[in-house]
Amino acid sequence: MKARLFPASAKDPRTLITFQALDDYTEHHLASKKSSYDYIGALRRLSDGFSTEAIPDPREQFLFACRIWRKLRMDKHSGQVFDLGAEFPHRTPGSIIKYCVACPEDGFNMEPGWERTPDKHLNQEQWTLDGNFHLGQYTKNTDPNDICLVTDNGIGYFPDQVGKLNIMLYTGQSDMISQKSTCNYLKVVNNQNKKKFKNMRYSGVVNLACLHCFIRSSMNLQKGKGFRFTDFAVQHGLSHTCFDRASDFIGASDSLLSYECNCQYCVNLCKRFAKNLTDEFWSPYGSTH
Repeated sequence: MKARLFPASAKDPRTLITFQALDDYTEHHLASKKSSYDYIGALRRLSDGFSTEAIPDPREQFLFACRIWRKLRMDKHSGQVFDLGAEFPHRTPGSIIKYCVACPEDGFNMEPGWERTPDKHLNQEQWTLDGNFHLGQYTKNTDPNDICLVTDNGIGYFPDQVGKLNIMLYTGQSDMISQKSTCNYLKVVNNQNKKKFKNMRYSGVVNLACLHCFIRSSMNLQKGKGFRFTDFAVQHGLSHTCFDRASDFIGASDSLLSYECNCQYCVNLCKRFAKNLTDEFWSPYGSTH
């Protein structure tokens, strides 16, 4: 590692990849969506442009190394490598999300005694929800034992993919509170051509972001599941900070939530939270959310 060479396997590595190659591929993939197949193919041609087929194809080992490499980069960029989380005990331990430095956050950028401010709107948190149906994922034959490295214990933008939350969501076990839509916008959305969601595992993504466009949480969507996914996106975003507060803090600040279909979303919001989001879904590192 001191020679800036990364092992391509966890046990008895025989293939090493340079740090520069891992960084280079990461930038290419993020900027131009270049696949590992194309990137490795280019490296093989650069190694021998005449007998390229004779050059070994290390794509499987390269993908393994890239996955670990990206997780290490996230830990470094979020400060977890330097134990930054110990300075903010109200945040989820090991969290790799980027917190907004401009939004009011108790224990970080607010003065002691802020809860006695007479004008509550001065300490207002502002959130916005937005769905994106261009980020769908088709159903594929994938490894059932494959897990994400950044959803464990709620440390990432997406909730735990193998926990009880996802079992309830994607098998339809969570309680739904049906209501007749009176919003013209929702009627237009519901009347979309449903054929475009055929054979899709996820039909899109919904994000919770702050006023300054810092993403706080994300959630995969499925067509025809109502607001349950949006509820869990809100819950996961709020669970990143937990406090053990006295009762004096209750109602000391305002929270503003905007959503393009808020007129319908907020009608039964409290009822849905009470039914589906019990205490077990909130972060265990604090008692007040």
